[in-house]
Amino acid sequence: MLYLYLSIFLLTAVSSWCLTALIYKYALRNNIIDVPNERSSHTVPTPRGGGVAVIISYFFACTAFFIFELLPFYSLLAFVFGSVLVAFIGFLDDLGHISAKWRLTVHFFSASIFVFTLNYFPNLLFFGYTIDFSYFGAVLGIFYIVWILNLFNFMDGIDGLASIEALFVCIGAVICGLIANDGGFLNSSIILTILFFSILGFLSWNIPPAKIFMGDACSGFLGFIMSTVSVLATLENNILFWCWITLLAVFISDATSTLVRRLLGGESIHIAHRSHAYQHAAQYFGSHKVVVKYVIMINILWLLPLSILIAFEVLDGFFVSFVAYVPVIFLVNKFGAGFDSFESPSKIFNKE
Repeated sequence: MLYLYLSIFLLTAVSSWCLTALIYKYALRNNIIDVPNERSSHTVPTPRGGGVAVIISYFFACTAFFIFELLPFYSLLAFVFGSVLVAFIGFLDDLGHISAKWRLTVHFFSASIFVFTLNYFPNLLFFGYTIDFSYFGAVLGIFYIVWILNLFNFMDGIDGLASIEALFVCIGAVICGLIANDGGFLNSSIILTILFFSILGFLSWNIPPAKIFMGDACSGFLGFIMSTVSVLATLENNILFWCWITLLAVFISDATSTLVRRLLGGESIHIAHRSHAYQHAAQYFGSHKVVVKYVIMINILWLLPLSILIAFEVLDGFFVSFVAYVPVIFLVNKFGAGFDSFESPSKIFNKE
């Protein structure tokens, strides 16, 4: 059985790499190129749409797991319909601009289908007390899924950031799932491992300097899968919700701080901009690679240990999550999240 698992995972990574190569050549031949403009964080025209390879590889692997009865059908059904819709509207946006109204409509519809497929949103633990949100939880769940979905799109603005963040969250969430389940492999962990290998094959094309971008189809798809799998994991063990929230702290902090500040400043949230902290950091360091390196360091040295602490239930999950966010929010605000102009973050970092 182990050999079957490993074979599917390996084939998933290889197929993702090969499909990305084909899409790269197709994009070059057909001029499917992301041309830099005043709102871009890149300076070189780059093919886009490579993330379609991740999506295709992911669905083929999920189908294989279902055929070999390695994953129950209900664990897949809840994800397939919504993720296909999200990826499709993102793909149309990659080909030609789709209004934010239509994109959000599809996002909310997909999230609603998922939540109502589950019948309810899981209960959450706060300081040892289980909170049952009842029907209001369904509303919260829908908005939660739509927000995580969109923040992956917002944060996919420099080479490799969204890909590497997704890989980290997959690894971290699987580790936390194993701990919380006393070494047992959860269904959510299987889905995340499939996603991990789907992204892994694409990553060599996307690490700085990127040869091809993933595009809105894949960034939205990743956000939808991440958010919905986190809900599934919470149903399996509700302590895992705080593990997920902690693992996603960099993306949630930057995207949320930027959105709130732009709203308070009367800025339109539908117009593309370069006011995220990670975009300012890329300008400051003059390198996408350096920013990605620092994000990896924050994830591995700070957020992963804290999420593991939550999984072991050493301390209250909500409290640990709160502690995790304090320095991350400080950093994203130090890098001017939400501001069009940006001043140096003093001597916190040394340029390379």
